[in-house]
Order: sequence, then C-alpha cells, then structure tokens
Amino acid sequence: TQGYEFHDEMVKIAEGAVHVDYSQNGFAIFLTEDHKLYGMGNAGCGALQQYEEFDWGRYTNGEHYTVTEPILLMEDVAYACCGRTDVVCLTTDGTVWTWGTVYFEGAYYSMNVYYLQNPKKILEDAVLVTGGWFNHAALLRDGTVWTWGYNMSGNCGVEDPAPIGEPTMVAEDVVMVWTDLEVGYDLEPGTEDAVMTWLGKQKYNMEYGDMAESEGVFPRYFNNTVIQKSDGSYWACGEDVGTEEKSVRGQEAYYTVICTHEFQPCN
Repeated sequence: TQGYEFHDEMVKIAEGAVHVDYSQNGFAIFLTEDHKLYGMGNAGCGALQQYEEFDWGRYTNGEHYTVTEPILLMEDVAYACCGRTDVVCLTTDGTVWTWGTVYFEGAYYSMNVYYLQNPKKILEDAVLVTGGWFNHAALLRDGTVWTWGYNMSGNCGVEDPAPIGEPTMVAEDVVMVWTDLEVGYDLEPGTEDAVMTWLGKQKYNMEYGDMAESEGVFPRYFNNTVIQKSDGSYWACGEDVGTEEKSVRGQEAYYTVICTHEFQPCN
C-alpha cells in the first residue's frame, strides 16, 4: 500500500523468500528460493528499472513514482543488497551486477550522474557483495576486496574523495568485508563503541518504542569499510578512523570529520 499513514498490521507480500533488504530511499527487494530477485516501492531513483534515463524530478519526488506490485528484476541471483539508490547482486555463477543511481554529484543544473537502468556486470569470480548508504564492496575468491560508490571520507579505501564508478581493488588476503555498519548517535572516535562497531558487534539501540520518543537521537550509519584478513585481524577505513580531521562533501553539504582512506588496524 501507499500513503502517509503508519501501518502496524502485517501484509503478506510473497512466499518462498530466502532474503530481503531495503533502502533508505524507500524501495525494497526480496530473493526467492528459485533465485529470482523482485523489487517494489519507490521507483524514483531508477532502482526498479522503470526509466531509461535519470530524471531529477522523479528522483526528488519519488513518492509519486511507486511500484506497489513486486516486479521481477533479475534471475539466477544468489544474493543481493540495496544501496541508497541502487541495487547490487551476486549471481549463481559468481558475477556481480549493479543498476539504479549509483551516485550523483552537484546541483540538479550541473549534475554528474552515474545511472544504469538495466543490470551491468562489473566483476567476476566473487563470493560476497555488501553495501548500504555510502558505498559497496565485493570479496573475490582470490581474497581481494573491490569497492565503488561514494568516497567522501575515504570510506572506499581510495585517496581521491570523488565517487568511484568502476570497482577498484583496495585490499588483499581478506576473508570478510562489511560497509555502512550502524552505530550509536553520540559515537566518538577511538571509543570502545567504535571498536565494537568495527568488529561487527555493536547492537541496535532498542531504548525507544518509536521515532517520536527519540527526540532526534537515534543510531546512524558509519561511513566506512571494514575488512577481516586471513590472520583474523580487523581493519577499517573511512569515517572516525585515523587522527586527521578533514572537511568533506556529502550529498547535501560540507562537514568536518576525522577520516582516512588507509586501512587501520582495530586493536
């Protein structure tokens, strides 16, 4: 259903689903046991493959461009995840595909946009894909990690803060990778909470019954990438990593943050 009301009743959407993910942009995907990937919700960003070209009006007014019946996006899918405005999936043959609004920079009148209506193959021989609000990462069978997407805090492991369109290798000898872990609102660099987050052990804050009670204080996403190497050690790059304070540009404005593109050990 679509509307401004809050619904606490459950609505059955599909059967035989083995995985589901959602985007902060208002669309959701689910994978069925026969390896078919479906999507529904906000189609304004193009992640539901509705439009040939990027359109700023549809992007900013997505509530008027919705898909209320799940549609088939791709077949032979082993796993998939939502970015903020795109989708990344791993197929059964180990290839990685993406589509939607991978990134955009600048104002609507001078915008640099990387948009794909249909799935584009970007990597082969992968065993894992991950991603979220800021950037994506893929782990290949040879232990290398490749990243792409927004990189304003060095969160892709690349020095240049510009968005990365094509996957770039940033680490080797890796057995696991995470991006965009969720942490408490008042997190400070170097605290125990930061280390717990980088280790994948930070828990959700369940103190509040609903958003209205939180008074604007609620968990946020960490703009970074975390890897675990074959020796069991954990390393992180991006926001709240390192010691250097930098002025970086987000989608809305500039802000100041401690960050580095170099992977640092989580001791």
